[in-house]
Formats: sequence, C-alpha cells, structure tokens
Amino acid sequence: MTFTQSSNEGVFRGWILLRIIVWIDVEKGQVSLSTSDLETESGDMLTDPLLVYEKAEEMAARYYQNVLSRMESE
Repeated sequence: MTFTQSSNEGVFRGWILLRIIVWIDVEKGQVSLSTSDLETESGDMLTDPLLVYEKAEEMAARYYQNVLSRMESE
C-alpha cells in the first residue's frame, strides 16, 4: 500500500500504526515503510492487527537481523 503525504492525511485518523522503515533515499527525500514485514503471517495486519502490534518489536528485531546477515554475506 502506498500513500503520498497529501493522500495519507486523515486516512487513519485516531489509529496508531506501527511500521518498519525498509528503505530510505536521502537524495530524493523518500522513505519506504512496511507493515507486512512486521507480520508473522501474510495478511495478519488485516485479520488481527493487535497480534501484529504485540509482536512488532520481536518481528522488527528479526527483520534487522536478516538485513545484517544479508549485508555480511555480500
């Protein structure tokens, strides 16, 4: 799901959304955010967002470890 700054305003008013930064382009001023990388199983954010919130820190740590592993193997 992709949102521009103008289309994102007010879409989730009152919601708290957890996202993980998966990519940053400093030159273009762009950031790619993901909720799917916080899910235990694909679609969890749609079917059980509370589960995703409860496991967010654990899943973010796994994501970070996977990124480090890939960087070390290159």
